[in-house]
Amino acid sequence: MTTYDWSDGHITLASGADSHDLQAAIDSAPEGGTIYLQAGNYTLDHPLSIHTDGISLVGAGAGETVFEVDHSSGWTGDVISVAGEWPWQDVQLQASAQAGDTSLQLGKGPELAAGDWLWIEAENTEAYLDSIGDTAWREDKPLRTSMVQVKEVTDTGVTLENGLHFDFPEDETTVEKFDPIQDVTLSGFSMAYNLGTPDGGTFENTLGAYTRDSAVHIAHAVGATVNDIAVSDAASSAFTFLYSADVAANGLMSDGTHNKGSGGNGYGVHLQGVYDSTFTGIDSTDMRHAVVFGSWYSNVGNQIEVEATNRDINFHGGRDHDNTVLVHSSDRNAATDGLSPVVYYNTEGASWGAPTDISTNKVMFDWVEGSVRDDVVQASDIGAYIDGRSGDDVLIGGRGADRLLGGNDDDTLEGGDAADVLDGGDGDDLLKGGFDADLLAGGRGSDRLRGGTGQDTLLGGAGDDILEGQAHGDELTGGAGDDLLKGGDSWDIAHYSGSREDTVFIQYDDGRTLAFGPDGLDTLYGIEKIVFANGDSTTLPYLVVDADTLDVRFGTDSSDSYTVDDVDTLILEQAGGGWDHVDLSVSWTLNRHLESVTLTRAGDQDLTANNSRNVLRGNEHDNVIHALAGDDQVYGYNGDDDLSGGRGNDTLYGGGGADRLEGGGGRDTLKGHDGADTFVVAATADSPVDAPDLIYDFTVSEGDRLDLSGIDADTRTTGAQDFTYIAGTAFTGQAGQLRMADGVVEGDLDGDGAADIAIDLNGHATFAPGTKTFLGVAEHLLIGTDGADVLDVDAANVRVDARGGFDTLRSYVDLQQPASVERVDLQGRADLRATGRDLDDMILGNSGDNTLIGLGGGDLLTGGGGSDRFVLTASSDSTADNPDTITDFNLYEDLLVLDLDADATEDGGQGFTWIAGNGFSGAAGELRFEDDRLSGDLDGNGTEDLAIVLDGISDTDAVVRAIDGVRGLTFTGTDGDDTYRLVDDSHDIQEVEDGGWDKVDSWISYTLDDHVEQLQLQGTAQTANGTETRNVLIGNDVDNVLRGEDGGDSLYGRGGGDRLYGGAGDDEMDGGGGDDILMGGGGHDTMYGGSGADEFEFTQWDLGETDTIAEFLRSEGDWIDLARIDADAHAEGNQAFTFVGTDTFSGTAGELRFAHGELQGDVTGDGLAELQVALPNTTTMFADDFLL
Repeated sequence: MTTYDWSDGHITLASGADSHDLQAAIDSAPEGGTIYLQAGNYTLDHPLSIHTDGISLVGAGAGETVFEVDHSSGWTGDVISVAGEWPWQDVQLQASAQAGDTSLQLGKGPELAAGDWLWIEAENTEAYLDSIGDTAWREDKPLRTSMVQVKEVTDTGVTLENGLHFDFPEDETTVEKFDPIQDVTLSGFSMAYNLGTPDGGTFENTLGAYTRDSAVHIAHAVGATVNDIAVSDAASSAFTFLYSADVAANGLMSDGTHNKGSGGNGYGVHLQGVYDSTFTGIDSTDMRHAVVFGSWYSNVGNQIEVEATNRDINFHGGRDHDNTVLVHSSDRNAATDGLSPVVYYNTEGASWGAPTDISTNKVMFDWVEGSVRDDVVQASDIGAYIDGRSGDDVLIGGRGADRLLGGNDDDTLEGGDAADVLDGGDGDDLLKGGFDADLLAGGRGSDRLRGGTGQDTLLGGAGDDILEGQAHGDELTGGAGDDLLKGGDSWDIAHYSGSREDTVFIQYDDGRTLAFGPDGLDTLYGIEKIVFANGDSTTLPYLVVDADTLDVRFGTDSSDSYTVDDVDTLILEQAGGGWDHVDLSVSWTLNRHLESVTLTRAGDQDLTANNSRNVLRGNEHDNVIHALAGDDQVYGYNGDDDLSGGRGNDTLYGGGGADRLEGGGGRDTLKGHDGADTFVVAATADSPVDAPDLIYDFTVSEGDRLDLSGIDADTRTTGAQDFTYIAGTAFTGQAGQLRMADGVVEGDLDGDGAADIAIDLNGHATFAPGTKTFLGVAEHLLIGTDGADVLDVDAANVRVDARGGFDTLRSYVDLQQPASVERVDLQGRADLRATGRDLDDMILGNSGDNTLIGLGGGDLLTGGGGSDRFVLTASSDSTADNPDTITDFNLYEDLLVLDLDADATEDGGQGFTWIAGNGFSGAAGELRFEDDRLSGDLDGNGTEDLAIVLDGISDTDAVVRAIDGVRGLTFTGTDGDDTYRLVDDSHDIQEVEDGGWDKVDSWISYTLDDHVEQLQLQGTAQTANGTETRNVLIGNDVDNVLRGEDGGDSLYGRGGGDRLYGGAGDDEMDGGGGDDILMGGGGHDTMYGGSGADEFEFTQWDLGETDTIAEFLRSEGDWIDLARIDADAHAEGNQAFTFVGTDTFSGTAGELRFAHGELQGDVTGDGLAELQVALPNTTTMFADDFLL
């Protein structure tokens, strides 16, 4: 037997010792002896037990001194046990005692002395069990127990060092003296089992022989100290304390256990009848429970502090009270632990424990990630973070600034004293603010938020929420859904998305305000101010709605049908309330939760949908229909419609007419039907390769087009770039290329050789490149063959390589003839410009007013129909030995423009001198015509340098009038009706008096010569001025200025925004198309505005004549300008008229009235009309018809 020297009161054991050595040392130790264990490993192949007061077993520290627990011999039970003697001497209680008493009246029993310990228990009577609400629990295990120490013996009993823990009735109570083990210390070691690694997520007893075993078991102990002990991979529980008091424990660590099933297994710290003790620094991982207040026991007056755990605090079933638990970190893993909530209270009683009164204990947390169960968590006072995660949780704030997150399911969150953040998350939550300025966010679900006493911010989130500001001024945001917002007794603010125009507020006499807009249908009480997301704000009442201003209709929870013929209609339909339909005769924005619309107006009509799945049907006219989110169906029917799908997988039907169809986001199907339709893809995301739009019936022959102009074709280059169309060839790695193959249009935006955007044309497109089929394409490449090709071009951005053969280019646009093309045929009816090469070209015009420029070479030019211009820009354009030929020159409609220097011997641009059919005199700049050949001598050598053949023309006098470039001609009139063409402002007309009705067609702005009666502007000429006699002035299609001057003139503006001034005389004026200005001047003038928004201007009231406005069209925006007339002849300055409708004059100067087709103005205040304008075809006029 080993002999130990205890002369110094302690011994030291080296590593390698086993249970036999350790137990021998413990058994030899005197009271108060200390056994020091060096760092290293020790084998515990049998259990250790301590029964002597004051013994200390002290290692070098957890992780340094390691007990290797070896069960290979088959032993079971607690590994280290510390135990005192069980009570054995009964003492008679002579009077009932109350909880907290510090004295007892005692009778018969053993002799007692100061320092003795008493065990007190009261039986579980039926009356007591009924009082705590328990009827099913075992009755043989006393719940009312106490450990107390005698302070002093008195004549009637004893006084106590500490108060009693329960009430003890005299006739139900047993008092016993017992001898606990005292002042034992365990410290500084680890305990590692050799049973393998347990599964942290298996809550079963996998090692049945070791059930209910503990690594450290302390029983009937007083003043025990347990420090810095780590237990890993235990058989069952780590630390158990039974019927003990005044324990001081710190740094108890437990990590993993095999037995985590029922029956009292797998506990980190297990308390069974523990009193007035302190446990700090607990760290418990992967046990069944972290801290257990054991079944069938009552634990009283303990202070427990847990550093970190992933398991619960568990009140398993006893009359525990006055215990405080503080957990710094609780992180529950839902994947491996669904056994229990963060804190468990057996409040109802069960077979494993009596009811626990939750209100008599306090458990607080600093940081929590909750369990999947229904957690009830109290925050600590330092400012906690608590996330309930799943389950219907109750989270309660403390004195600090807490952050409480409900997570999923239906939670209750209660703020504390400081400024807390409460976030309900998903589910139908209840959030209660505390005493400071809290932030409450309901999240998704139908939540209820109560602000509390601070200036709180309440955010309802998605769902139908109830927000109550309560005391002080709060800010409430209902969010999406139909919410109830209640302000408190101060200035409360409600927040809404969008702008002031997006939400309608409807107020009622009972103090209720309905708010309907993008956020839903809310009900407001006690809200003083509204603030919108764009910064707009307003105070209530903001908009009072009644039946006279807005037709408000409320839907049902089933399918409703409405007829709307007033834009001021508000339909408040319920979410999920069936399939709701509207027959609509006005342009409108569809209210929320309405699904179907049919446009019924007999005219153009617009519609903007909502974010639901809609079916939208247009009418037979031009519609603009914009769908938003949802998988929508949009029907345009006839008319030129503009249809857009918005987000979602939409189907758009254009119907007849030239429609615009834009699918927007999602995989859309677009059907144009008849007419020249434009299909729009505005962004890459609208038709990606993996979800392309389908254009069902793309038909080039009907003029269909694909608009890609909104897409940046080259994402590698700064700025928005257009595509380059490469037909059906493969991508070359150049960003911005667009191709079509197998009926699919593809675009490479980044130059990686792969398509980033695709549009499926459903095999219907058979067009050739170089047409106007694409918008947003910078250049088309048109390639011919080596033979004679006929190529079509209808876009300016076409590059042509016709290659070999005699090639013809048919063009619908202005163009410069490509070098590889020999013939150009202009197509259509538009006014086009074609410029040739410096070779022998053929250029043929169309039926429009063309400009043909042959350039060098002997060109064959044919104007076709219309008024054409043939332009020479240099002498080399048409030389004597290789002249141009104009095959169809019209002397009275066409124009030959000689835009070149006629005199090569002098600097500067000189005009030609006309010598008719005479021969050249040797003077440079002479121009002659003979036998259909126009010749020019540019250098004065008497021979032609310039020649143009005007095929079939022989009239020398008429030819010169059709040439722009001849200077200083004088045209002499006859006694008959003469017609002149003016193309140069240097020409002069000398007409004889009374020489018939003479007229001028002028390609320049012009003032008529004397004795010429009619002037018609041609081309782009702008201004026509008359004479003192009667004239007829006719404009063209540009913005003209026509001045009649004296005489009874007739002025016709035709197209464009024209200004017509009659001047003196009785004039007739017709603005024609466009927004025109008509001012009659003196005389009795008659004015017709024509189409467009026309202005009839009057500048004087004292002209003595009555003008007539024969056609005043308010529907087109016509108006009358009187602003330059001083309406009060007696007052200084320029006074404005006051329109009095049909009322008679009152005798006040400046009144303007309209009645019986006549506009009258009283300028002098005599009650009579000085200003009079007849409007025979107008029945009613309003103040906004005038500029006064």
